[in-house]
Amino acid sequence: MVHGFNFPLQIERDDDPTEYIEGYKIYLDEGDVIVTATDGLFDNLYEKEIASAVSNSLQASLKPQDIAEYLAMRAQEVGQSACVRTPFADAAHAAGYVGYTGGKLDDVTVIVSFVQKRSGSNS
Repeated sequence: MVHGFNFPLQIERDDDPTEYIEGYKIYLDEGDVIVTATDGLFDNLYEKEIASAVSNSLQASLKPQDIAEYLAMRAQEVGQSACVRTPFADAAHAAGYVGYTGGKLDDVTVIVSFVQKRSGSNS
């Protein structure tokens, strides 16, 4: 949630955080991969790059933790670049900040999960 470009909603001391809860229902299949991350990942890496990295990692039989570490490291590298094209730079241009280029330094947290059928489950 944001107030405007690069101005995220912040919950203050007397705010009721339950007012900001959003619910989602997502249907998953066995073998799906879930990437949950802070904006530090998505501001610096395009969804196609993330999907490609996950796909290549799966082919190399990497564990979820290894994939998460790679994505976080890559996002940090891109965040330090002053000239690479990034989703954040694209959004800055769309918001009227035409001189902005490069990545965005930010905290990056990434969790990668594999969807597996529960043992003893029929569905």
